[in-house]
Amino acid sequence: MNNAVQFGAADPRFGARGQPQTPGYRAARDVVRSAAASKMAKALKEAKESRMWLFMISQRRFFSEECTKPLLDEANAIVRILGKGVSTTRRRIANERDVANPMDKDEQ
Repeated sequence: MNNAVQFGAADPRFGARGQPQTPGYRAARDVVRSAAASKMAKALKEAKESRMWLFMISQRRFFSEECTKPLLDEANAIVRILGKGVSTTRRRIANERDVANPMDKDEQ
């Protein structure tokens, strides 16, 4: 493998096999990441709703605490994981937009 291909492969402006990325690559990547963040946000909303129902079931004592407590703990963990995923994805999208458009920040 020659040096030009090796260096090109390490450059983020180049895609697989050292080929330059198409001009719309960043826009397409942003759309995919935005869609992923949106889907994670929807999953987070559903997880919070499920946690709320589990909490209501535990408060009404339809089932024993030893049955509902592990489920509530798991629901809390899922909410934390999804929440972190949503915030990280949104932060990365915002940071990449700032890097791609440094002048936009100065104009605001």
